[in-house]
Amino acid sequence: MEQSRAEELLEPVIGEPLPQVGQRTVEDLVGGEPAVDTVRVHAEPPNSLSVEIVEHQPVAMVPKGDSHVLYSASGEALATLSGERASTFQLPSVSSAEDVSDPEVFDAITSVLGTLPEPIRTRMESASAETVDSVTLQLTDGRTVLWGNADKGARKAQVLEALLNVPEDEEAPIREFDVSTPDRPVTR
Repeated sequence: MEQSRAEELLEPVIGEPLPQVGQRTVEDLVGGEPAVDTVRVHAEPPNSLSVEIVEHQPVAMVPKGDSHVLYSASGEALATLSGERASTFQLPSVSSAEDVSDPEVFDAITSVLGTLPEPIRTRMESASAETVDSVTLQLTDGRTVLWGNADKGARKAQVLEALLNVPEDEEAPIREFDVSTPDRPVTR
């Protein structure tokens, strides 16, 4: 959230006595913004109030016309950005409109993206799924990751990180990683 937007939302409490402005009041004023995750309010007597806004972490973006919508791990739309501004975010794109239209499938995709460690997320191009059990990740180097469902996300991420760190065999390059069953990963 831009500081100017936060200041605009908090304008009703400017000049109010500190005892009359509490956590709940501030949360009510800014909590409706999609990007806001948590709000912390600290009174600084005699007449100052410090407000700290922690935003949701975007994990994916979805193309929408000439812009992109950023989404959180819980599948909540956080912001709509122009194509140029969206390109500054290193986020995977959800590749199909159908993935967004089915809430369960979209929740599965964003849940998976929310569990990915930063080193893997930055290597991603896009994510897609036809069902909640078929989440597929496309890496920027053209390789594919068959993730499956959102279960055991931390273990799948661990296995995928290990597989991505295996040196490439030029005679038998790996084009696909299947970590849908993390205790029995498959490469093709």
